[in-house]
Amino acid sequence: METKRHCKRCGERFVGRSDKIFCCDSCRNDYHNYLRRERNKGMNRVNRILSRNREIIRSLLSRSIESIDTRELSMLAFDFGYFTSMDKRILGRTCYHIYEYCYYYSANGEVHFSLKE
Repeated sequence: METKRHCKRCGERFVGRSDKIFCCDSCRNDYHNYLRRERNKGMNRVNRILSRNREIIRSLLSRSIESIDTRELSMLAFDFGYFTSMDKRILGRTCYHIYEYCYYYSANGEVHFSLKE
């Protein structure tokens, strides 16, 4: 039996099956895309930060800059709180990874970059 219903997305009245909740495929897709976007907001923010950090390292290495002062790196909008993984290296140095790049801090306040080994 068909009944008159209101679309969950746009509010338009439509006629359809009793379990139908959207007036058309467009409204159904818009509604579910909105839910997915809201659910992934935090993850998208972190991915943007990681992508920016990765691009900064890539740009520096492409100009043959393998180390830079931490203050200068901060001025380039590098966010030190975000990385994809970390590990301990020889001499107890902690190496931080951002996808295919890694970096570590030296005692003199510089950050050293390289491709992962």
